[in-house]
This record gives sequence, structure tokens and C-alpha cells, in this order.
Amino acid sequence: MLFGVAISLLGLIVSAGCGSATETSPGGQPFTPCSEAQCVGVLNGAAYEIVMPESWNGTLLLYSHGYRSAQPVPPDFTPVSTVPEPAPGWSSGDQGVGKTLLGLGYALAGSAYASNGWAVADGVRANEELVEYFTSAIGRPKEILAWGDSLGGLITAELAQRHEWVSGALPMCGVLAGVNPNFDLGLELATITRTLLVPELPLTEFDSYEGAMTDFQDAAERILAAADPKVPEDNLRLLLTAALVGAPTQTERQDGRTARSVVNASAEGILAGLAFGTVARQELQTRVGGNPSTTMGVSYLDRLDPQARARLLDLAAELNVTNGPELIDSWLTELDQASRIGADATARTAATALGAPTGDLRQPTLVVHTAADPVVLVENSGVFAERSRDRGTEALLRTVIIEPPATYVSADGADDVGNGSSGSGGAPYGAGHCTFTDEQRIGAVTALDTWVQTSKAPSDDELVAFLSPGAVLGPPKRPWPGVISP
Repeated sequence: MLFGVAISLLGLIVSAGCGSATETSPGGQPFTPCSEAQCVGVLNGAAYEIVMPESWNGTLLLYSHGYRSAQPVPPDFTPVSTVPEPAPGWSSGDQGVGKTLLGLGYALAGSAYASNGWAVADGVRANEELVEYFTSAIGRPKEILAWGDSLGGLITAELAQRHEWVSGALPMCGVLAGVNPNFDLGLELATITRTLLVPELPLTEFDSYEGAMTDFQDAAERILAAADPKVPEDNLRLLLTAALVGAPTQTERQDGRTARSVVNASAEGILAGLAFGTVARQELQTRVGGNPSTTMGVSYLDRLDPQARARLLDLAAELNVTNGPELIDSWLTELDQASRIGADATARTAATALGAPTGDLRQPTLVVHTAADPVVLVENSGVFAERSRDRGTEALLRTVIIEPPATYVSADGADDVGNGSSGSGGAPYGAGHCTFTDEQRIGAVTALDTWVQTSKAPSDDELVAFLSPGAVLGPPKRPWPGVISP
């Protein structure tokens, strides 16, 4: 019954408001309104914002925003942000999700972090202090639901792992395999890229942000040149590179219906990975005092399963590469002979402390991820689910993967059949990093809240109803593409 009521409320959008009394309506949870409490401020270097509904249902939604670069990064070099984020998109003016949740009676709260970059510890600390402040200055929540995107998904998982006051957790597109597995895979991507495409690309030797930025920009030029239809052999190099690290064959702009679209999607995925493998790596290595990543024990000769190899060969034929099998075998041999890199033990331990979800769940946890995420691979959710099974806590975990539509449609409704590109509209859901509809986000919150309130996990049909279109019950069947090591 509660699920049916919740679904009927999803379309309700109202403006945010702060009441003028400590209990704003019959049946509402008492709270001190923002007219009498400081709902915007700074706690130990982290800006925060609290937004209260007119009538509070007693549940606090504690939102953790995603990765914010310590300095402007490509492609748009947006100025560094340190503003708080009480709901997805709130600070940028896209407040539809937040206002709908306010209309449903939820309190919203979110912080910036004391630093940018891989600031997982700062994010956890900011949330802990914000909850303490909210409880003392605004009101005592009946329930606290922690949720977040990307790096914020990792922070959400870390909070839930540490604190029983988290009633339910909603990591979305989260780095749930942890910092080290993702940066290990990033180092693999850099190694493959240097071997096959950009011989001068540094792997871990970054003295400064400026140097890492230059290295990325130089590599980006080479990657984009390799995607040119006039160099089909380089196209195949891109396809192999992407396949070896599990990069999706679709992105928000490329639906993967043609070989040309898959090449472009591969280039996008490689560029996204290299941005983290250069600029973000420089910040991480500075933070932890050395290189935390390793490629020891990696083998490429057996990395491609028969199905993946057959797919590559089909694409090679479509690109008019006549000697695809010989090229792939020679490149795999070259990669297997490439030098391996070991991690600095102290730096690796420090990176582990930044985020390494164990799967030892304390509370209902709903993981939601896009199927074709070129930045945080969907396989992160699979690693997290496997750890949960190993810990015997799988009854507390549900995973939903959002798959994109087979064909993307541009903003004007025209189907871009010519090159498999999505045009100006892009994928409406399921392809791209954290590409969810507002309704999917609201549905995820409502599904988790109902689970917490009723102590009954949502059924398969209920989850699909809340998170459609594109909702598929996970976790993904594909294994982690690299080596998972401590």
C-alpha cells in the first residue's frame, strides 16, 4: 500500500519553504525553522546548506556530491566549486528533484567538503558534523537516509559502513569497488594507452597539476586523431584499449549502433579514464604521498573472452581492417611484455583509508548505476555486491542497473541514424556518468524510504516500477575487468 501511495506522489513539485513555528502542521515532525536557525553556513571549512519542507515527515536526506576537481580540468575548465549541495543539481539551479522531495516532506541537507579532489575523508567528516549540527539546531530526525553520486556514492557507502544512525543508504553511480581498484584499473588504461597509442604518456610521474594537465591534453590530441575514420588500424587500437579495461561501447552521446559510434564511444571512455589517470592521479598522489596503484600480476593475453574477441573482430571487419586477428594478437603480446608498476606501500594504505567499502552492511542499501558509465564503471556495483555476499549481508542490498534505450533521439526528436550519434539530446538515461531522470532519482529515494519504514525489501516488480524506464535488476554479470588486489 505504501508503495502505491509513494508512486502517486512522485510527480508532485512544490517550492521550498521554511516554516515559522517549531511544529508546522498537525502530524508533522517538530523542527526549528530556518527563520530561527542558521540553515546556510560553514562547519570546519565545509560549507553546508539545509532546506526544510513546510511540514517535515521526520526523514533527513543527507546528500553527498560527486568529485570536484581541485583545479579547473577539461573539457570545459569550469571554475572550482566549493558550494554546498543539499540535493542533486541544487546549486546549479536544477532544483526539480530537491523541490519534489521537499513536497513529499523530506528535509534536505548537504555539504561541500573542506577540500576538493579525492576528498573522501573530508566528505565523511563533513556529513558527520552536518548531522550533529542538524540534530542540535533544527530537529532530531526519525530516519536519516544517506545518498550521493559518484565520489559521493563512495562517501555514502563509507558513512553507512561506519554509523548506525544511517537508516538507509542510496549510493548512485558510486565508486563502490573503492579507490585502489579504480586507480589500479586507471593505471592499466594508461599503460595500454602508452603502449598502443601515446608512447610518451607518463604513468605515475607527475610533478604538478600544470604538468599533468599538459600530459592529458597531449594524450587527448592523439586519442582524437586515432578516432579519425581515415586511420582504421588506429580505430582498432582504440577499440582494443577500451575493451581491455571494460569501457562501455555507449556513452551519453554515442549509442553504439555502428562501428563508427563504438569507436567514438571508446575514445570518449579512454579520455574520461585518462583525465583521472593524469590530473586526478596527480591530486591523489599528492594527497597520499606517492603512487598507490599497481599493475603487478596483470596479464593481457587472456583478458579478452571469446565473445569480446569476436565482437572486436566484427568491428574490425566493419572498419575495413583486413588483418584484425593478427594485429590484436601482436598488440596483446606487446602489452604482456610491457613493464609492470608496483605501488608505494604507504601511499596504498593511505588510499585504502580514503574509501574501501567492505560490503558489511548495517542497513537497507539500494545501489543504482547506469549500465554504460565511462567514468565509474558499472562493474563497481558488481564488486560491492560480491563483497556483500561474502559478508552474508546480501539481504540488505538491492541493485538496479539503468540501461539506455537502444536508439538515442536528439533534442528535436530527430533520430541520428547516420553515425550512431545521439545529437544534441543525448541519452535520456542509462548511458553516461550518473545519467538518471529526475523521476528515477525520486523513485530511488522513495523505494529506499519505504523499505526502511516497513522493514520489507521492495519486490522486483516494485523496484522496476520505481526506476523505469531502463531498470534492470542487477548486479551486472560482467566481472571486474582488471585485477582486484588489496
